[in-house]
Amino acid sequence: MQDLEGTRASIGQPGFDGHHVGFAVLPNRAFDLIFLDVCGSRSRVARPIVEDGVYCTFEFGPPTQRVQIILPDLRDIRSAWVSVDDAERSARAAMNDGTYAAGPPDATLLVETQWTWLQQVLKREADVRLFASSIQFASEGRGWECWANFPSEKRRLMDVIRTTRAQGVVVVSGDAHFAEACRQDDGAPYSIWDVTSSGLTESWPYPGPSRNRVPGQLMTGCNFGVLDFAWQPISQVEYSLCSADGSAGLNGRIPL
Repeated sequence: MQDLEGTRASIGQPGFDGHHVGFAVLPNRAFDLIFLDVCGSRSRVARPIVEDGVYCTFEFGPPTQRVQIILPDLRDIRSAWVSVDDAERSARAAMNDGTYAAGPPDATLLVETQWTWLQQVLKREADVRLFASSIQFASEGRGWECWANFPSEKRRLMDVIRTTRAQGVVVVSGDAHFAEACRQDDGAPYSIWDVTSSGLTESWPYPGPSRNRVPGQLMTGCNFGVLDFAWQPISQVEYSLCSADGSAGLNGRIPL
């Protein structure tokens, strides 16, 4: 908790996924109350919006070097996951794939009030926008939790980025229990990178193929990620995906 206090002093709103507080056995709103009791209600930077989830945004840096951090809530009021039948489940298990399928066209990750908030946020001036997603955005997912299971929502996010003319969007994601960098080109207004780092204590040795993965940018084992911002001679985000012991793993550059 002492380490969390230090993080909260600078960012104000650290993130959790459900495993930190027994999410599987708690109603969503009970989870919200625990979250806010730990960090949100005492945030030194900004209070999150809590009427329909826990989400907020932060901005740092001077003009031409402005960094926007967007923290949406993709768990609290989303539609239920759709699972495959028993026969498909068995077939997928043999390939180390997950049990989820794409939901119906009206399946949602964000409710309308959060979409409205996101549109307003993306219209603000920023040179790079880190969209922190609790699940992978660009990966095909192979049956695990990801945006690919909500195809309408994924298209809508790319459309919102397009219509707001928001440049510099980079997705940072977790949940997968391995590290990789993917790039979404199909349907996107420009190449949207998704840098995944997950996790420090748990790993999954069977990530499988993904057509959106950047060649050579996959690492299994416990890991963490680091982002650096380079503004000269051209603006770019430099990422490093490191083993949990701190040793070098993967790195790359994302032009803005």
